[in-house]
Amino acid sequence: MKRSHLALFGLAPFFAASALAQTTDAGKPIVQITDASIQAGQSVTWTKDNVYVLNGFVYVEDGATLTIQAGTVVKAQQGTASNASALVVSRGAKIMAIGTPAEPIVFTSVLDNVSVPDISTANGGQDGVDYREGTSRSLWGGVVLLGKASNNVGANVLVEGLPNDPRAYYGPGTGNSPVEDDNSGTMRFVQIKYSGSVIEAAKELQSLTLASVGSGTTLEYIESFMSGDDGFEFFGGTVNTSHLAVYGADDDSFDYDEGLRGNHQFWFALQTTTNGDKLGEFDSGNATPGIKATPLASPNVYNATLLGRGRTASGGKEALIYKEYGGGAFRNSVVAEVNNRAVTINTDTEERYTNGGISFGDNLVYVTGVMANFAAANTAWTTASANNRTADPMLTGIAREHTDATKLDPRPASGSPALTGAGTVPSGLVQTTYVGAFDATTNWLAPWTAMAYNGIASSAAPVARDVDPDVTGLTVGTLAPNPARGRAALAFALDRPQHVRIAAFDVLGREVAVLVDETMASGPQTAAFDTASLGAGVYLLRVEVGGRIATRTLAVAR
Repeated sequence: MKRSHLALFGLAPFFAASALAQTTDAGKPIVQITDASIQAGQSVTWTKDNVYVLNGFVYVEDGATLTIQAGTVVKAQQGTASNASALVVSRGAKIMAIGTPAEPIVFTSVLDNVSVPDISTANGGQDGVDYREGTSRSLWGGVVLLGKASNNVGANVLVEGLPNDPRAYYGPGTGNSPVEDDNSGTMRFVQIKYSGSVIEAAKELQSLTLASVGSGTTLEYIESFMSGDDGFEFFGGTVNTSHLAVYGADDDSFDYDEGLRGNHQFWFALQTTTNGDKLGEFDSGNATPGIKATPLASPNVYNATLLGRGRTASGGKEALIYKEYGGGAFRNSVVAEVNNRAVTINTDTEERYTNGGISFGDNLVYVTGVMANFAAANTAWTTASANNRTADPMLTGIAREHTDATKLDPRPASGSPALTGAGTVPSGLVQTTYVGAFDATTNWLAPWTAMAYNGIASSAAPVARDVDPDVTGLTVGTLAPNPARGRAALAFALDRPQHVRIAAFDVLGREVAVLVDETMASGPQTAAFDTASLGAGVYLLRVEVGGRIATRTLAVAR
């Protein structure tokens, strides 16, 4: 229905009695979410007025769109093996989880009281998790995005960590060409905490699993906090990412295989002194159909800052490992706080380095062991040929707990060699003069991350850029009358002609009516509608322009 004046009809009140049966953090209503809550083709919105609880595997099915408002908390019931809780965005579906620096979206466990820091021995025992304890990992599954871009394994592949269900397949599908620009939605300013359930041996869920996700997807400012497995794992795909952060992953911070490509910039990882395997595990293929299957993994990873357990900590591994024919570029980055070598290239992957398929250069490395070596020949990897340097990056502050005297602040201090030395970046990436994920002025971990909220990272510095929580090019004006008994109207203005969609949602966030779905001219606009068919209650109106979303609530009185 493409017209700007449309009567709303058949709506249930936005707050229903069944949703108010329980309360949680700050007294917000709990909405229980099951696999039946989001059906194929539906548009569903979750708002910050409620706390949403995942019960088991919840799929956003083909054709559905799940929108999560800034400041919303999504919790997951505990579970192990086949009954773990997770949010899965299937092929053909979208997630629009758009937080802000001041109001990030939080995915966490039902044990986590997000109103207080995650220190169970403090605050009168108000929180059921403690970020300092390994028992707080693996409390639920994680978030999974599945797409139709290419990988080097198959057209219909069951993603690791989920039961055999067609909704858990990734790849282009039988007989279909890959959709390299596939769009699984947007995630921005999102925390994912205490995830990483082990479903069965060698099959785990991560904080964020990305399988055949396409380049039309936007992923930036996302944090993995205390994952029981990897922070971020990529299975093929062409997705681009920026500003990804990992704290305390029990396994790898970043893990890619099955032919990942795309541009990836401004990655950060910090291991605890006792946990964490590799900071980066970079593969390409696997035994079936073979490690040299195409497309080969060849992502561009630039401006990472990866910090290990500490230069004197025991049990640390090499920072990066290339194996199973893994490759790609890792450049303009800082690797430090590692009590081992910086890079290992396995025997099965030496050929990719020889052929130029691994580009490791313009990096600043400060580790206890040698710069790097080949696992088979134990041949030292010289630094001069690729402009790698070995020196203390002189970061402003490295901290792993809230009790540390200094706060985590990975910006290079005055005089740091990290302030210079960057090489030229490929098209699509930001050219910097500095190496690593931070310049001298901006700590982009603050204030939106769990690291900042829990007092590990400094929360005083500004974020990297101002992200408008409203919609670019749109000014939303008065919704009146509000409360309404008859007709109501939403006033807004566009700075240029744009496509506008305004829809209404019920208590579970299900889209129940569309008011506007058309391209509109610049200047003042009005969307008018009739509330006569509505019962008394509160409803959510969502305004979408250019992939960004603003929301307003409407009260109806009788």
